[in-house]
Amino acid sequence: MKLTDRAEEILESMWIAIEEEGQAFADLEALGIAADDQALQELAALGCITVGGSRAQFLPDGRVEGEKTIRRHRLAERLMMDVFNIKGDSAESKACQFEHLLNEGVDAKV
Repeated sequence: MKLTDRAEEILESMWIAIEEEGQAFADLEALGIAADDQALQELAALGCITVGGSRAQFLPDGRVEGEKTIRRHRLAERLMMDVFNIKGDSAESKACQFEHLLNEGVDAKV
């Protein structure tokens, strides 16, 4: 599934909130995501998430896409830090940009 960069960023934020922090849902306001965000609507239209008020939850396809997105981000972070020796906020910023280039197949080679 090809998503916009913004939609991937939303999935990543939701993954951290729900899967890593153990929340039952993603609080859109707390994540700084407007309820009328076009990428949020994209994810809902594709059947990745459900949105109710300021809450969003994964649907099965969205959970899979969220896991793939977070994996690509973490691979990009390791690449920036371990291979390119870029540290700190700069590494995070570069990884955030680079993760969108890592599609299926390329991420497996990293």
